Amino acid sequence: MVVGSVRPALGLLSEQDVLSFTGSAATAATLRTHPDLVARSVRFNAEADSVNAIVLAPDVTPGSPLFEAFVREVVTEMTVKAGQKCTAIRRVLVPREHEAAALDAIASELAGITIGNPAAEGVRMGPVVSLAQRDDIRQAVRKIARSGRFVHGDPEKVRPIDADPDRGAFLDTLLVSADPDAAAPHEVEPFGPAATVLAYRDTAHAANLAARGRGSLVASVVGDDLAWTTAFVQAAASWHGPMHLWDSTNRAQTTGHGCRFRP
Repeated sequence: MVVGSVRPALGLLSEQDVLSFTGSAATAATLRTHPDLVARSVRFNAEADSVNAIVLAPDVTPGSPLFEAFVREVVTEMTVKAGQKCTAIRRVLVPREHEAAALDAIASELAGITIGNPAAEGVRMGPVVSLAQRDDIRQAVRKIARSGRFVHGDPEKVRPIDADPDRGAFLDTLLVSADPDAAAPHEVEPFGPAATVLAYRDTAHAANLAARGRGSLVASVVGDDLAWTTAFVQAAASWHGPMHLWDSTNRAQTTGHGCRFRP
């Protein structure tokens, strides 16, 4: 574990070493082109910016138990650790006919998330790791929202409980509805309590949108229509790590979007 600059350490690497990195795509690009690594052909491996997706199948009826489980999972992934985990859901793919219902349901759940001092009673989400990180998240969600709108939350305003909003790195939960074919939702990762809802037209469009993330750690698919799920997984699986498949028979036992194992 290294705290602080690693620049002196990079000079110690040689042709027989491997440098592995996890973090932002920008930092990964800087490391990949570091003069010492290039001159000595140091092998480099990076896991960076993962815009993980959850996909709602067309057969899931708004208001059904499976739909409600889908909504709860989106909100959980947005708020656990204030959205600061590599497997968190960043893109929420829904069929166009269910877009309005999904936006309303997710926004309604987010309205009940209290933000503030984690030690205060009733608080469900604390701050992000630093003021600099808060600024990065604000910049990222603004880029995404240029092709859409904020459905819930304001990146500039938050009223934390038992905390100073000017000193603490607090953010509101941020839900964006964006043009699914725009570039930013698939390329920009707001590493915090933010997610973007993207409406797809059909199975091929959904698979194409999932692939535009150019590889992610995990994806979830929610639906009872096995034929649809099979077609989607066959088209999209190569762009993801584990794919978590939910239906009405296993929703009560699911270990969650970001968990790679089942009991």
